[in-house]
Amino acid sequence: MITRILIPMLIILDGLALQSCNRSDEARAASGRNISAPQVLNDENEIVFSPNSLQLQQFTIDTVHEETIQTEFTAPAHFAVSIARSEFGNGNVYLFETPDLTQLYADFVKSVSAVERSSKNYRRLEDLTKDKAIAEKELLDAQTDYNQSQADMAQKESQLRAAGIDPKVLEQTAAGTVIVAAEVPEGQLTNIKTNSKVEIECNAYPAERFIGKVSSIGDVIDPTTRTAKVRIILSNLENKLRAGMFGTAHFFGDKKKAVTIPVTGIVREGDGTLTVWVTTDRCRFVQRKVTVGLQRDDEYQILDGLRPGEQMVSRGGVFLSNMLQAPPED
Repeated sequence: MITRILIPMLIILDGLALQSCNRSDEARAASGRNISAPQVLNDENEIVFSPNSLQLQQFTIDTVHEETIQTEFTAPAHFAVSIARSEFGNGNVYLFETPDLTQLYADFVKSVSAVERSSKNYRRLEDLTKDKAIAEKELLDAQTDYNQSQADMAQKESQLRAAGIDPKVLEQTAAGTVIVAAEVPEGQLTNIKTNSKVEIECNAYPAERFIGKVSSIGDVIDPTTRTAKVRIILSNLENKLRAGMFGTAHFFGDKKKAVTIPVTGIVREGDGTLTVWVTTDRCRFVQRKVTVGLQRDDEYQILDGLRPGEQMVSRGGVFLSNMLQAPPED
């Protein structure tokens, strides 16, 4: 009798358990349906997620802030000339980084002497011509020599200046100094001022920084590297620095307020444009183009495209940009 009662009860319990499992599966399925796939809107520059989407966990949101910064950028540099006092006379000795520059400067000095000599000769013959003491042809020959010597001097000077050596600066620079040439991108030249402070980090002395100042900015842009040579003068009284050494020049701009964001918040798109993703509710993300300035540590200066106080994706923005390329299916 007891056995007959237990069997129907077991059957009923099994049925209830099966119904409970089915309802649990249905609840889980319904819950999954409530998390809809992200939607791409507004001509494919806006993505909207469901508030309970697990994909939101892969994004880090930060606030765009404004701070006072001093812009800094670096450029490769090399020690072009070391200036020492001559041991055999009252003048200076210029020790260039290459033999070619040494020869070029020697040729320039000779050309300067040739100009002075031909100029004096031309003026002397000009006076004699007025008194008709010589033939006019001699004066024309002297004038030709003078013009040719001037052209030769101008050519040598231009070659020196293109190499980062300004002959006039050499004459005005005292012994016990070095002249450094930094290869500065043309886009950064507006941030450099004459006589501004520069710190030189030398490969030979990695633990030290040598303080110098900008002497002059080169007149020529290299067509290959798109850089100009910025000449920097450093004191070398301890005689530690040598022509031919390599290093890095650190340039500093004026202090000013700037909008900054983490470097990781910038996304470089396939066409080369730089973008960030902004949000107001952490569910709706809008792609926005930005213009960046200088990089400082782990932050970029934003020149255009963001305002202080806005919320932006500081990590994970590349995943959003990838979604635009292959939008998720519903």
